[in-house]
Amino acid sequence: SLDFKINRLGSMISLHFCLEDVIVKKSGVLPDNVLNNTCVKRLIFDQCSFRTAPGKLNELRSLESLVFKDCGLLNDLPRLDLLINLKELRLSLSRINKIPSAIFGLKKLEILDVSKTKIDSVSPDIKKLTSLKKLALNNLKIKNLPSSIVYLKDLEILWIANTNLKELPLEIFTLKKLKVVWADWGEMRDGYEYKKRFLEINPAMKFQLK
Repeated sequence: SLDFKINRLGSMISLHFCLEDVIVKKSGVLPDNVLNNTCVKRLIFDQCSFRTAPGKLNELRSLESLVFKDCGLLNDLPRLDLLINLKELRLSLSRINKIPSAIFGLKKLEILDVSKTKIDSVSPDIKKLTSLKKLALNNLKIKNLPSSIVYLKDLEILWIANTNLKELPLEIFTLKKLKVVWADWGEMRDGYEYKKRFLEINPAMKFQLK
């Protein structure tokens, strides 16, 4: 394991190398030594100070997990289409106002967390993320889910609590791998009927919140 710190323009960069894991803390840049490390598989930006994520992220071809933690200024992502091995993308608590089109080509993406962002709608292009297993949309101002969610055949966990959702698309009841749904059932027009329908699909279905 190798730890070191770099002081740049009063901003502290803390890098913790543990095999293929890297944490970049309180920084607005992506250090060259990270870019040159072609085996990086997990990259965490912790309390980053940039509004647009570093454009050279697209060069980390081995990356499997990309996490922006407490990056309250972040409102845009660069191209990510070359990150063909990416399985996890977390943007929670950022200022992103729409699901970036840059991610819809990530065929291996299994976890997408955009909770507690500024997003107020979900693009029908979500259907392109056919490997998705967990989708976190909680604490958003979304009013509906696209019917194209029917294409997420591998989806197991869906978080949609603390949103403006009043109903669900009927297509969602064809997702037979769903195991956990977190929602405000009492706030939906037919919330309790939805729960019954989910249980018909999977008797072991787990619900969070009432």
